Amino acid sequence: QGEVAPIRRTCSTQMEQSQPRRPTTPVEATEIFGKVLKDSSSRFLVSSKGSDSSDSNLTGFLFSTGVGERMAEVLEADQRLAEEQPVQLTALRTQGVLGAGAFGKVFKVQDVASAEVYALKLQRRDRASKFAIREAQALHRSSHAFIVRLIHIFQTQSYYALLMELCDKSLNACILDHVSSSGRVEGLPEDVARRYAACITLALDYLHQQKVVFRDLKPDNVLVTFQDNLAKLADFGLARSLDPSFLDKGADPDSDNDEKALSPYSSTVCGTPRFMAPEVYDEPKFIDSEDDEAEEHAIKRVLSRDWYALGCCLLLMLLGQDGGSLAEMKGRRVLLPPSGQPEITCSLRKASKKGLIDEYALHLIDALTAPVEARASAAEVRVQPFMKAAIIEMEKFAGHIADTRS
Repeated sequence: QGEVAPIRRTCSTQMEQSQPRRPTTPVEATEIFGKVLKDSSSRFLVSSKGSDSSDSNLTGFLFSTGVGERMAEVLEADQRLAEEQPVQLTALRTQGVLGAGAFGKVFKVQDVASAEVYALKLQRRDRASKFAIREAQALHRSSHAFIVRLIHIFQTQSYYALLMELCDKSLNACILDHVSSSGRVEGLPEDVARRYAACITLALDYLHQQKVVFRDLKPDNVLVTFQDNLAKLADFGLARSLDPSFLDKGADPDSDNDEKALSPYSSTVCGTPRFMAPEVYDEPKFIDSEDDEAEEHAIKRVLSRDWYALGCCLLLMLLGQDGGSLAEMKGRRVLLPPSGQPEITCSLRKASKKGLIDEYALHLIDALTAPVEARASAAEVRVQPFMKAAIIEMEKFAGHIADTRS
């Protein structure tokens, strides 16, 4: 019997109850998406003319939702520029729905002109403005072999849309596929788990060097490609920048569109509860912006939350149900880690006694899920015996990919 538990992704700032918010100039979604569109040199021409009415026609689907011809209002697009672009919305045909949620859908689409296949994430503008802006900013600023690649970004009157590389399966689904003859989830082979963990480590390290915290690391937000057997971070809806210069531009993704958080280092309860580090629930600490040492410490403390989540993911990858419990989310199964560090330690001890886990892996998970002041950093993860060789291998692979893209 697997545990049935509600799954939710939450984001709220603890200081909201006790501290008044300061008004600020609203962050216009058109400003953010327009900036990304311009920098990406992306142009789309959207029109109902000449499009068939089949279900596979993406434009037809969008028009069927009542968007109307004004959906063609895409920033800086005109006929000539649109024709010069390698991908146009009218050339995309749906091949199925990859996922659906409260904010919109993710489609598998094919560009009929090139036969290339992509994932298209459509988010309703009336429901997902903050998350769509946040994800667009993070993906646009991130280019790494182990982060899902952003192809194009655009908006219509009803949707924000991200066209991204297509991956094969979520890490959660991969873990659930490995079951015993009795149907119990056993976890991934050790070499596979190590390889995926190395990919995630390098992606997080890359983001952290840019002072970006992911904040919602879990197997559902890691996608796997069967070609080259890689793991890639996806769904940047809760990611945020800790760079004050970026926040000063009015693009603080921790605030609502019309308000700005009082401090980029405040304790923000954000993410999927079982994967959230315990210190997320601590009282916020206000940092003197002129105290460089205190500011640097605060940034490291916030970034450390991602390493805790990595420890939870590695636990599930290696142990399956022996490291966590099954839960239901909208009719599908997900695997969750224990509810806190003491429970994680207990699971590790039981697995060790049964001989289910490598001792080096046990020490790594223990270090990643330790209290924040003692938690392993990127530098420490890199030299851990369980990960060292895989990190070197995947870093070389990432370097090769970067060379081919440049």
